[in-house]
Amino acid sequence: MPVHTQSRAEIFDEVIVEHSGAILHYLYSRCNDWGIAEDLAQTFWAYVFRKFTIEAMQQKRLLYHKAKQVFIDYYRKHTQRRPNLTFTDELPEAVLMPEASEPSSYEADSELFERFWDLFHPDEYEEIARQIFWLHERYGYTMVQISERLGVSKSTAHDKLTRLKAECLERLELNSQTDEYDA
Repeated sequence: MPVHTQSRAEIFDEVIVEHSGAILHYLYSRCNDWGIAEDLAQTFWAYVFRKFTIEAMQQKRLLYHKAKQVFIDYYRKHTQRRPNLTFTDELPEAVLMPEASEPSSYEADSELFERFWDLFHPDEYEEIARQIFWLHERYGYTMVQISERLGVSKSTAHDKLTRLKAECLERLELNSQTDEYDA
């Protein structure tokens, strides 16, 4: 009884049936555009048919590697690598950053602390949470240093900081919305 060996075309058809959907989704995950992904898949399968050996066609790892190469080639060809540069005879004026004024005393620092928290009016926050925020964001203290300095556990300090940041962001968003309506 003669043994039927599959031809290259039959093996290619089996590989397409087994991997075409996954390769298409893989390419889509790279480019986020179905049309481009379909074009890349066609380019990919044409390359596999023309260049891959029968053994290479049956190796999933090589198929995905080639699909990634097809995407990278497309990306390199269709994206601008450097912006268009324009040259002028005169240099633009440098933008100067305003000088940061550090408080010179404990009283000045306390005043700065209160002015900062006035930005979140009318909300009132727990004093310990405000101090944790201030020490962490203004002075860069770690949670361990804050817990030692204020006498709270590290996890409590972290929880209070996280909760306060969320509340502050919410207040700033509300304040900016009311400013837009007032304008």
